[in-house]
Amino acid sequence: MGVSANYQVEITRGGADPASVAAESGEQILVPWPAAPLTARETATVRVRVQGAGDWSGWSEPATVEVRAAGFRISTGFVGTPLVTDALADAGEPELAYRLLLQTGCPSWLYPVTMGATTVRERWDSMLPDGRINPGEMTSFNHYALGAVADWLHRRVAGLAPAEPGYRRLDVSPLPSPRLTRAEARHLTPYGEASVSWERAGGRLRLRVTVPVPRSGCRAAVNPSRSGTGGTSGRSTTRTPGPCLCPRSRASGS
Repeated sequence: MGVSANYQVEITRGGADPASVAAESGEQILVPWPAAPLTARETATVRVRVQGAGDWSGWSEPATVEVRAAGFRISTGFVGTPLVTDALADAGEPELAYRLLLQTGCPSWLYPVTMGATTVRERWDSMLPDGRINPGEMTSFNHYALGAVADWLHRRVAGLAPAEPGYRRLDVSPLPSPRLTRAEARHLTPYGEASVSWERAGGRLRLRVTVPVPRSGCRAAVNPSRSGTGGTSGRSTTRTPGPCLCPRSRASGS
């Protein structure tokens, strides 16, 4: 199987000619929105194609963009689903990302949970609301693609992400929301276990960060909303006014 070397994203809105943006990468990446921002309730359709060993693939099935118009039910497919929550948070709309995350109507991440799911399924409606198994194809009850939201939960909601390869340096940048009272993530790095947890209580936000022992050389840049703490190793607790919901700032310092 060839490795994708180029992506092209096409956006069509109303009767206007399509706008497109291309990127050269073999990785899953975010690309700039190649058009003016959508207004409230306005929709656009997005298609994606990739280029491997010379030839372009066919265009993907069009996906509708503008989450408000869909009642916060996600309508992206395998390509867009891993990117949509990051895109909303990076655009200064983390509350919209949370509304997508916590939606229980179909299609959504929590709809399968209301139907008894304990794993992530291949399609939003692998089990229909009446309890029957979807008779169509792609009805796996344990699948990776739509579960890519777990990466966002780990990096952005809890706030534990690598700032350097191998977690030698950590980026601790949680994205608290009034919709959640607490979040926690742990990861066993080559230097030991790192963890982040936060909780809201009494109008304040408490953040706990555990970094592998100082002699390992592992350090963390801690960027909780409005805390101003950074460059730590070991164990620390920070309290800031809460609840708060701010776009992530990039890690800085050593």
